Amino acid sequence: MIAARTIRENTTLQEMSTEECWRLARSTDVGRLAVIDHRPSTRGPSAAIVPVNFLVHDGAVYFRSGPGSKMMDLTQHSRVAFEFDGHRGRRYWSVVLHGDAHRLNSDIDIEKSGIQQLEAFHDDDKNNFVRIDVESITGRSFFRWPVYRLRRALRAMRARRPSPTSLSTAE
Repeated sequence: MIAARTIRENTTLQEMSTEECWRLARSTDVGRLAVIDHRPSTRGPSAAIVPVNFLVHDGAVYFRSGPGSKMMDLTQHSRVAFEFDGHRGRRYWSVVLHGDAHRLNSDIDIEKSGIQQLEAFHDDDKNNFVRIDVESITGRSFFRWPVYRLRRALRAMRARRPSPTSLSTAE
């Protein structure tokens, strides 16, 4: 119980502004796309989460995709969630956005987005260009003590705590 309380006391959770979320989006290039997975299942549709390289342009998120289940899922249900996270020093953050994903069909839209310059994880044919029209974006960040400092503090607290045997002899 003491360890969990100590860790919680050494983190400070903060809601991030919309502007800060977009700033971090522009400085990040890998995120996770959550779509409704429509593959046959006895339990019905579920969520599928896949990593994608992305870029931000004019308030939208763009990524490339090859043919496959991700694109089939997007054509059946365009509503998506998208998450990216990271840290700098002791500050950790996570941003989640929600919106609708659409395949870009116009060469002009593809050209304007800059998506053609986006490097892919691997060299598969990634000829589907997708834009997420963002409806909402939220983020949280927290600062955290380095683990070695938490361990040192826990050892010091345990050293000050009386042992059960010393309590029984004091009675």
